[in-house]
Amino acid sequence: MLRIDAMIPEVDQIRKRAGMLDLCIEHYCISMIAMRISIAGIVVFLLMVCSGLGQSTRTLKEEDVAKWESLGGARLSSDGSWFACTIGRVEGDGWMVIRETWGERSWITDNANLPVFSEDSKFAVYSIGYGEAEIERMRKENKPVENKLGVRNLEDGGVRIIDSVQAYSITKSNYLLAHRHRGRSKQSGGSDLLISTLSGSTEITIGNVRAYAPNADGRFVLVAIESDSGSNGIQLVNLEESRIVTIDWSKDNYRGITWNRAGTGFAFLRGRPDHKKDGDWHEMILVRDVSNTSAKTVLDPKELSEVPEGMRIVEHRPLVLSDDGRTLLFGMQVWNDRRPEDNKDQSPDVDVWHWLDIFVQPRQRVTATADKNRNMLFAWREGKVLQISDDKARDVSISRDMSRVMLRDETPYRVPHTTGTVHADFYVVDVATGFRRKILEKVQFTPTFSHVGNYVTHFDQRHWWIVDLNSMTRRNITGATKTAFHNIDWDYTAPQPNPAAQPVWFADDSAVMFFDNYDAWIYRPGSGSFVKVTSGSNAKNVHRYVPVGVNPEVQAPRLGNDIWFSVRDWHSKATGYTRWRGGDNIDVPIGQEHISNLQQAANAQVFTYTFQTAVQSPNFFAFDMQSGKTAQLTDTNPQQRDFAWTKSELIPFRSKWGKELHGVLLYPANYDPRLQYPMIVYIYERLSNGLNSYPMPSNRSAYNQNWFTQNGYFVYMPDLTYRDGNPGISAKECIEPALDAVFAKGIVDRKRVGLMGHSWGGYQTAFLVGASKYFAAGVAGAPLTNLISMYGSIYWNSGTPDQELLETGQGRLIGPYWEDLERYMANSPIFQAQNIDVPLLIAFGDNDGAVDWNQGVEMYITMRRLAKEVIMLVYPGENHGLARRPNQIDYAKRVRHFFDVYLKGARPDEWLKEGVPFVRRGEGIR
Repeated sequence: MLRIDAMIPEVDQIRKRAGMLDLCIEHYCISMIAMRISIAGIVVFLLMVCSGLGQSTRTLKEEDVAKWESLGGARLSSDGSWFACTIGRVEGDGWMVIRETWGERSWITDNANLPVFSEDSKFAVYSIGYGEAEIERMRKENKPVENKLGVRNLEDGGVRIIDSVQAYSITKSNYLLAHRHRGRSKQSGGSDLLISTLSGSTEITIGNVRAYAPNADGRFVLVAIESDSGSNGIQLVNLEESRIVTIDWSKDNYRGITWNRAGTGFAFLRGRPDHKKDGDWHEMILVRDVSNTSAKTVLDPKELSEVPEGMRIVEHRPLVLSDDGRTLLFGMQVWNDRRPEDNKDQSPDVDVWHWLDIFVQPRQRVTATADKNRNMLFAWREGKVLQISDDKARDVSISRDMSRVMLRDETPYRVPHTTGTVHADFYVVDVATGFRRKILEKVQFTPTFSHVGNYVTHFDQRHWWIVDLNSMTRRNITGATKTAFHNIDWDYTAPQPNPAAQPVWFADDSAVMFFDNYDAWIYRPGSGSFVKVTSGSNAKNVHRYVPVGVNPEVQAPRLGNDIWFSVRDWHSKATGYTRWRGGDNIDVPIGQEHISNLQQAANAQVFTYTFQTAVQSPNFFAFDMQSGKTAQLTDTNPQQRDFAWTKSELIPFRSKWGKELHGVLLYPANYDPRLQYPMIVYIYERLSNGLNSYPMPSNRSAYNQNWFTQNGYFVYMPDLTYRDGNPGISAKECIEPALDAVFAKGIVDRKRVGLMGHSWGGYQTAFLVGASKYFAAGVAGAPLTNLISMYGSIYWNSGTPDQELLETGQGRLIGPYWEDLERYMANSPIFQAQNIDVPLLIAFGDNDGAVDWNQGVEMYITMRRLAKEVIMLVYPGENHGLARRPNQIDYAKRVRHFFDVYLKGARPDEWLKEGVPFVRRGEGIR
């Protein structure tokens, strides 16, 4: 039994900052890892020690926020002895840290990305970029921005810098592959590929490389050559022997190089252009045995009798080669004539929107490239070609052993007026024979192959089913239990609720894990046993499987090995991890902490994870399973001790129809219990799982929690859930009891409560300022305001009609508006506008591809006609979220000033008091 305990980071902090109790604390750390003990008294003691380390009344200013640090990704070397992560700043350039996991040595490199560690853990290779200011200068001077490559010797600390590298990798045999930029002087062809030992003692450079691919064990590298002279080919580099073998050479185009998973054979495409046809004519070239490259097989579709006439092999579906070299999967499509170049000045420019279109024109525009590239899967197997899929199969899944392919066909159920729920039939094809069999009919959720491919799992009618593909039998696995395997918090109007979680197959298909809302269950197809292996339901602790290794070949769990679960306590929102190995008891997190990002070294029992709370900045920690030792690896934002900070509290409440919910309350940084404070309520849907998340400050976010708590506000984030057909009214029936629960504490001035949200949260904000009297001001970013007109609009980013969003998606409405006009109106902010008695600030980008910005215009025009206080900020060219830094800062400042005026009585700026004439637009604010 083991738990990565939540208090270990606190112990490290105390040791670092207080310099006391080393012996007792070290004993405490080991005890907490080795055995289950009662920790309540120790937790209280540690918190008392922490609280005595000093407090400050100083709050953050803009210049302080700019220096705040955030964690990026992290990596462990294969033996766990080295760790690397990136760290960014709110403003300015970030850096990368490489350090010993258990020692003191470390290096910092500005503007670098995460490294790749060598298999022997002796080197780290990473990309080195430029700072924001330098990039801007280079662009102004029309200079190329080409990253460098750093090669760090972890034994002596030396670093080798390689200029102008566009891509890189380290082979498993510890060779460096660095693909250089082509350079502006070279207008066509490939570029140099540097191949060297990591120490740099041996180097070779291959010119004109278009693409490269090392094999699985790292002994060979395939390179595709494309020269300016038109002489092209495929070469094989033997790294161990420093030898290059030419596999094929011609004037043709080479692409699609691929190895089989074992790295023993490879295949590629040789393409010949035809100026009358669209795309190259491709032949496939196969080498089954890398040790015998002279034995190559050339597959020309014209010479394969089973290939339909008029079809070509496509380059946009990757080749897939079996380990034994006997099966090669590839894609084919009709070889169309090339369309003549149109004279754009003389040709019409028109889209035809037809009522029988299955997909509307905007959707077709979004998927045009994918539609053009759509192809059918074929298999070459021992000299015979079989067609696996047809033009009805939009999705194809291939079993790991390449013996079976699963096809999805939704064409029988396609209609032009879809509400968003799509059904499909599923088939399995035997690759050896081409025999196709329907295994599922008209199902909503897409099934998945088992790890090897002997089974298919699928979710239907709130239960998990397994189809045995060998016996072609179908069995309901979860139907005999009384446990719910669907998401019990599902509040959408789709025909069936989603599953609680997706199943996880074991590596050899010997077992599969299913998940209810709290626990993991293991089913063994051989014996039919179905056993719950965790015990989270009584305490509402949610267990989910997490792969902690870094090797994709060993990601699937195996019976008898350690299996790791993430654990989330529904009551405290604490998160952590626990290990199971067939019979051990399961521990759960204790306290208020957020432990995440568990990662294990490839060849060692060394783990890293991040720890954070609402008051402690996120940091990485290491844990050695065998010795029990721990180490803190980063120390972000130590300057926080110089500032006052918030604290978080979980507020339980019930919706007006009795649903048990929570809200997260963040306190003002310099909270004084003798005072009442204004409060900002931020809403979306369920937010309470963020209780233990660190509120990172930001100058660019209008909704940043930290800014408000640093400036004398409470911030409250209540959970919202929904009853069918009433999204706005349901939000009211959640938020008013949520606010009553806070008001009962007597710490908030109920006359000074502001409401804000973006997108769906913006919709609820725009609705609630008219439907509820609990708020003094509202900020609605990109809100839906008229559900009737919204029903007839387009979600431009995806090209789909918004009727899908409203009927079976986030809108949670039932049917179209003409069948239930009263409900659509009752839940539309625009039809509550006459009841709005508080100022409302609306914000949109006029290129919003999620919520058409005319939704904002409608609300603005309506409120203006009603002589209500409304301001709409429009940011030209921006999409659903603001992307330009000046716009982000501008919006944040305006939102903060808006609330300061209406909740604190600040003197309004001119833009808020009188507006800004068009001729003065863009002046910004102070």
